[in-house]
Amino acid sequence: MALEQVSLFNSSPSKKSDVYSLAMTSFTVLTRVLPYGGVRDHHSLMVRIKSGERPPRPKNPDGTRWLQDSIWGMITTCWSEDQKQRWEAPAMYDLFSTSSLQEVQKVKSDIERRQRQRGSTLSQITSRIQSILNSDVGVQKLVNELDERATPYRIGNE
Repeated sequence: MALEQVSLFNSSPSKKSDVYSLAMTSFTVLTRVLPYGGVRDHHSLMVRIKSGERPPRPKNPDGTRWLQDSIWGMITTCWSEDQKQRWEAPAMYDLFSTSSLQEVQKVKSDIERRQRQRGSTLSQITSRIQSILNSDVGVQKLVNELDERATPYRIGNE
């Protein structure tokens, strides 16, 4: 419920009150946190909204992954008492589209980087084992290498 709808006057919905509600819904979806701690008492909720209280920005990583600074700024602007300061819905859509695409690209790049690192390590290990097994001495060489490395750690051996 937008601030202007809490008042006894001018309580009809408008595009600007819808933007306020969309920002509140966006906050809930992006942070997985209910605004105002899930207050169910209508009167208490109205008092909190009228007093200017707004949900704080979450500090937990789960609640901030999709909540970039630009989106947080847009959400808080849409909660403004001054309806003229609130964004228009199409501008909100554009920001969400751009930010979501950037975040998806970052996540995709991170996954691809990790896969390359794992793949590189795995191929190095596989290559080393293959070269040892294909050598003239093969498994015996591997056993000797392991035995030499273990010698200093044998009990009673100085």
